[in-house]
Amino acid sequence: MRTLSLLIAVTALSVTALAAPAGAQEPVLPPGAIALVGSEPIPQAEFDHWLPIALRERRGVTDPPGYEGCIAAERRFLRKKGRKPTKRELRLRCERRNVVARERTMAFLLEVRWLRQEAAARQITIAPERVRRYLKEVRKLQFKSYSAYRRFLRKTGLTKADLLVRAELGLIQLRLLVAAVEAAKPVTAKEIKRFYARHPRRYEDKPRAKALRAIRKRLTGLRAANAAMDYLRDFRSRYRGITVCSPAYATEDCGNA
Repeated sequence: MRTLSLLIAVTALSVTALAAPAGAQEPVLPPGAIALVGSEPIPQAEFDHWLPIALRERRGVTDPPGYEGCIAAERRFLRKKGRKPTKRELRLRCERRNVVARERTMAFLLEVRWLRQEAAARQITIAPERVRRYLKEVRKLQFKSYSAYRRFLRKTGLTKADLLVRAELGLIQLRLLVAAVEAAKPVTAKEIKRFYARHPRRYEDKPRAKALRAIRKRLTGLRAANAAMDYLRDFRSRYRGITVCSPAYATEDCGNA
């Protein structure tokens, strides 16, 4: 899964497309879809919307299959750094940027389905007004002024609707992780005393009561972190198992990859 900030992925099958696994067979997908998560399709049009955004985030755009614009931009960028790259090097940089952007886009689109389906299964709902408030809070933290925020939208190609999607996902992710941590078994007094007995020198300069409180805090933090990681591993495994993608768009998140 991704973080809670606004971190803000076609062409024919070629070296610029997402690599299709050797021997992969085209799954049966609904018309216009490039992947399925359970019974929910991911439309080609949605991928086409988010891909330019991912490309802009990686310093400009790419223009396969020739990459003329990308090569020119990369040449200017590297020359400012005192480098004189070959055309082959520039093309490889552009091809790689395109692949990474496509992978990022697919990962994001799959995450949208995974998180929303998991929230629905756990009866977690995020009110639209809460999402709008969260986005406003983040905007005020990340941008000095509203005009700076508007410049960011123009530069990235993002819309407010796009940012609301990302804000919603961040809030869902937080609720899921909190639930996973709260479901973890509490640290017991026996575990605390056992840890204290095994590491006497670590706490020899503290009174026993203070040492036990410190140990409880330490073990509780470790248990929370482990609970979150266990949940994320299970979450990824479950949803990867019900995700199928067209070979031209397959990533490691696709169960048929």
